[in-house]
Amino acid sequence: MKAKASDLGTNILLSYEKGKYKLLGEEATEEMRLGLTIEKQKEAHEAIKNVYDAFKSMDYVETWINKDKSLHIFRFKGNFTAGDSKPEIRVVLDNNGKLAGLWLKPGNNELQ
Repeated sequence: MKAKASDLGTNILLSYEKGKYKLLGEEATEEMRLGLTIEKQKEAHEAIKNVYDAFKSMDYVETWINKDKSLHIFRFKGNFTAGDSKPEIRVVLDNNGKLAGLWLKPGNNELQ
Protein backbone atom coordinates (compact mmCIF):
# COMPACT_ATOMS: atom_id res chain seq x y z
CA MET A 1 0.00 0.00 0.00
CA LYS A 2 2.90 2.35 0.67
CA ALA A 3 4.03 2.12 -2.96
CA LYS A 4 0.49 2.75 -4.18
CA ALA A 5 0.14 5.81 -1.93
CA SER A 6 3.46 7.15 -3.16
CA ASP A 7 2.56 6.56 -6.81
CA LEU A 8 -0.89 8.14 -6.50
CA GLY A 9 0.37 11.24 -4.70
CA THR A 10 3.35 11.69 -7.00
CA ASN A 11 1.34 11.16 -10.19
CA ILE A 12 -1.39 13.60 -9.17
CA LEU A 13 1.05 16.34 -8.13
CA LEU A 14 3.26 15.85 -11.21
CA SER A 15 0.22 16.02 -13.49
CA TYR A 16 -0.61 19.40 -11.94
CA GLU A 17 2.87 20.62 -12.88
CA LYS A 18 2.10 19.63 -16.48
CA GLY A 19 -1.17 21.55 -16.36
CA LYS A 20 -3.19 18.34 -16.52
CA TYR A 21 -6.21 18.10 -14.26
CA LYS A 22 -8.49 15.10 -14.55
CA LEU A 23 -11.33 13.64 -12.61
CA LEU A 24 -10.40 10.73 -10.39
CA GLY A 25 -11.58 7.27 -11.37
CA GLU A 26 -11.77 3.89 -9.69
CA GLU A 27 -8.48 4.54 -7.90
CA ALA A 28 -10.38 6.83 -5.50
CA THR A 29 -13.34 6.57 -3.16
CA GLU A 30 -16.64 8.05 -4.28
CA GLU A 31 -16.21 10.90 -1.80
CA MET A 32 -12.82 11.79 -3.27
CA ARG A 33 -14.15 11.57 -6.83
CA LEU A 34 -16.99 13.94 -5.96
CA GLY A 35 -14.88 16.30 -3.86
CA LEU A 36 -11.73 16.68 -5.96
CA THR A 37 -13.24 18.40 -8.97
CA ILE A 38 -11.16 19.89 -11.77
CA GLU A 39 -11.76 23.34 -10.30
CA LYS A 40 -10.65 22.21 -6.80
CA GLN A 41 -7.52 20.68 -8.31
CA LYS A 42 -6.65 23.92 -10.09
CA GLU A 43 -7.24 25.92 -6.90
CA ALA A 44 -5.09 23.55 -4.84
CA HIS A 45 -2.29 23.63 -7.40
CA GLU A 46 -2.30 27.41 -7.53
CA ALA A 47 -2.12 27.63 -3.72
CA ILE A 48 0.72 25.10 -3.58
CA LYS A 49 2.63 26.80 -6.39
CA ASN A 50 2.31 30.22 -4.72
CA VAL A 51 4.03 28.94 -1.58
CA TYR A 52 6.36 26.14 -2.69
CA ASP A 53 6.69 26.60 -6.47
CA ALA A 54 6.96 23.41 -8.55
CA PHE A 55 6.56 19.91 -7.11
CA LYS A 56 9.56 17.61 -7.72
CA SER A 57 9.13 14.50 -5.57
CA MET A 58 8.20 13.20 -2.15
CA ASP A 59 10.01 11.04 0.40
CA TYR A 60 8.30 8.53 2.66
CA VAL A 61 8.28 9.32 6.40
CA GLU A 62 5.82 6.99 8.13
CA THR A 63 2.46 5.23 8.10
CA TRP A 64 -0.32 5.48 10.64
CA ILE A 65 -3.33 3.15 10.70
CA ASN A 66 -6.48 4.23 12.54
CA LYS A 67 -7.98 2.15 15.37
CA ASP A 68 -10.50 0.26 13.28
CA LYS A 69 -7.86 -0.24 10.55
CA SER A 70 -10.10 1.33 7.92
CA LEU A 71 -7.64 4.05 6.89
CA HIS A 72 -3.92 4.01 6.18
CA ILE A 73 -2.35 7.46 6.41
CA PHE A 74 0.97 7.78 4.63
CA ARG A 75 3.15 10.77 5.45
CA PHE A 76 5.70 12.08 2.98
CA LYS A 77 8.00 15.10 2.90
CA GLY A 78 7.48 17.06 -0.29
CA ASN A 79 10.36 18.30 -2.40
CA PHE A 80 9.62 21.54 -4.23
CA THR A 81 11.75 24.01 -6.16
CA ALA A 82 11.26 26.91 -3.73
CA GLY A 83 13.14 27.18 -0.49
CA ASP A 84 14.29 24.66 2.05
CA SER A 85 10.81 24.08 3.41
CA LYS A 86 9.57 20.52 2.96
CA PRO A 87 5.84 20.45 3.51
CA GLU A 88 4.11 17.30 4.61
CA ILE A 89 2.08 15.46 2.00
CA ARG A 90 -0.48 13.02 3.35
CA VAL A 91 -1.98 10.33 1.18
CA VAL A 92 -4.83 8.35 2.75
CA LEU A 93 -5.95 4.97 1.43
CA ASP A 94 -8.97 3.01 2.60
CA ASN A 95 -9.02 -0.76 3.22
CA ASN A 96 -9.58 -1.35 -0.48
CA GLY A 97 -6.48 0.64 -1.40
CA LYS A 98 -8.54 3.51 -2.80
CA LEU A 99 -7.51 7.13 -2.40
CA ALA A 100 -9.53 8.56 0.47
CA GLY A 101 -7.55 11.74 1.15
CA LEU A 102 -4.71 13.87 -0.18
CA TRP A 103 -3.44 17.07 1.33
CA LEU A 104 -0.37 19.18 1.85
CA LYS A 105 0.45 21.09 5.01
CA PRO A 106 3.49 22.82 6.48
CA GLY A 107 6.09 20.30 7.61
CA ASN A 108 5.71 18.75 11.03
CA ASN A 109 7.68 15.96 12.66
CA GLU A 110 4.75 14.59 14.63
CA LEU A 111 1.61 13.01 13.20
CA GLN A 112 -1.37 15.02 14.41
